[in-house]
Amino acid sequence: MKEPDDARPLLTIAIPTFNRASFLKELLSTLFDQLIEEPRVELIISDNDSADETPSLVESYRQRGFRFRYIRNETNVGADANFVQCFGLAQGRYFLLVGDDDYITSGGVAKILKMIESAHNYDLIYLVPRHYGDLSVDKTDARKRAGRYRVVTEPVGFAKLVNAVGDLICISSIVINKDKIPEVTSASCAVMLESNVVQLAWVFASLRKMESGLYADDFILYGGAAPRFGELNAANVFSVNYLRAMELWIGEYDSELKNALIDDLIVFWFRNWVWLRTRAANTSAKEASQVVRALAGKSLLSSRGLKYLIFALPLVCLPLPLAHVWNRMLGVARRVIKRNRLSIGTTVENW
Repeated sequence: MKEPDDARPLLTIAIPTFNRASFLKELLSTLFDQLIEEPRVELIISDNDSADETPSLVESYRQRGFRFRYIRNETNVGADANFVQCFGLAQGRYFLLVGDDDYITSGGVAKILKMIESAHNYDLIYLVPRHYGDLSVDKTDARKRAGRYRVVTEPVGFAKLVNAVGDLICISSIVINKDKIPEVTSASCAVMLESNVVQLAWVFASLRKMESGLYADDFILYGGAAPRFGELNAANVFSVNYLRAMELWIGEYDSELKNALIDDLIVFWFRNWVWLRTRAANTSAKEASQVVRALAGKSLLSSRGLKYLIFALPLVCLPLPLAHVWNRMLGVARRVIKRNRLSIGTTVENW
């Protein structure tokens, strides 16, 4: 086993958790074998005062010799504050925040470490997430075991590649070089607490400065829980707060990057909107109109304005049955865009 160059870990994997012992058990079960003799990785478990079996579960792994830092908050400080706490505590050069309901496959950590240690010295790595229900098939189907890795050397291209298949909000997908963003601190993140997108502080800061990014489409990261849109105001979180984080952490540094992110928010994220409309707690017609209009830009005849008219406004304003039909039609356009974007960057070896 390779020893670290110094006492500092190469990678910190941090798991914020709250009352999800059954999910956490699955995650720790696969990390145990991968990390039990891996000195390059620091593991942090940050417990938001869980009332379930989380403390006893964690202790059972400690008794088995699993080394990690376990922090148990005296009260539930909220998801965002727990994320920031993990970021502030992380000592590794690279940082990966993993949701307690997500799953890193056997051998996945070793692949991530090889990516980190490659000659490219990546600033940002995106792990394409897959659904937990597909895990058994992916393991047995040899045709699905070949990964696809692409190096991208400019932020706009990287964002476009990622947004074609997922998004930058998913906490478990983003590995960042923490050393490259010293301006992002626990204190500087405070302004975005309770926004449900506080993690965009380090994601956007890393993206803005990125000189080398890796898109990793491999069978490393799986998620299985249902989307949590029911627990939050999706319109506010994924539009208003997303845009606010963009202004804070990209600001005037890179207008091209901001425009690309807003365009993709309109084109790709609003495919969720019809589903959200079936859940009244998530959206209201008045609020939705205000939110999407903020994305349209000053002129509806601009490139962004036309995207807004085609990809967003009908999904908000059409009667629900027609919105469903329109969304399916837009799916064809999105697939064409995705296919074209999968050629962005340069193909590199699989790990």
